[in-house]
Amino acid sequence: MADSKISALTAVVTPATTDEFAVNQGGTSKKITRQQMLDTDRYMLRQDATRNLTSSTAEQAIFDAAYDTLTVPVGTYRFEMMLYITAMSATSGNLAVDPLGAGTAVCAAWLYHAVGIDAAPPTTAVAQTGSFSITQQSAASVVVAGVGQQMGVRIEGMFEVTTEGTMIPSVTLVTAAAATVAIGSYFWAERISTSTTLTSIGAAS
Repeated sequence: MADSKISALTAVVTPATTDEFAVNQGGTSKKITRQQMLDTDRYMLRQDATRNLTSSTAEQAIFDAAYDTLTVPVGTYRFEMMLYITAMSATSGNLAVDPLGAGTAVCAAWLYHAVGIDAAPPTTAVAQTGSFSITQQSAASVVVAGVGQQMGVRIEGMFEVTTEGTMIPSVTLVTAAAATVAIGSYFWAERISTSTTLTSIGAAS
């Protein structure tokens, strides 16, 4: 096939995840797909069926054992979580959140904000409360404690991974109960830099 300028090629209307791009890896010509490029720095766990937690006040993974662990490389991350949990204890209190859990990654520079509702049900509009965390594990309770047996919470923030390893997003119930994690609850992390000393992205001075 004759060489062509990129400007002379047919435009892609809808990019496909199987589209291929040329790369130079250590002096060797290779190819990579759009899906591989998208997946390089994005990490996500999502509950696709209800999950019953153990009736315990010990820390436990949020997601099913088949997919409760992510492996994350060194870098700076932005993350978010959304949890909807039912069948909690009627005793006042909810839970603490631990994005790293029993994972092996070494993390630092935690800063995140949680906002949500401890009420029955959280789908009814009511004043929301929350907390800030500068440590791996949030306060317990992560939102103002109530006697409602249901809660919803959204969390977002940043952290650094200084040594590659695993993350097992977890919670610790204030009062033991066989609580249920709802379908759609998720943990999402995006590596925004391979550096752990990130101070800016884009032109800055």
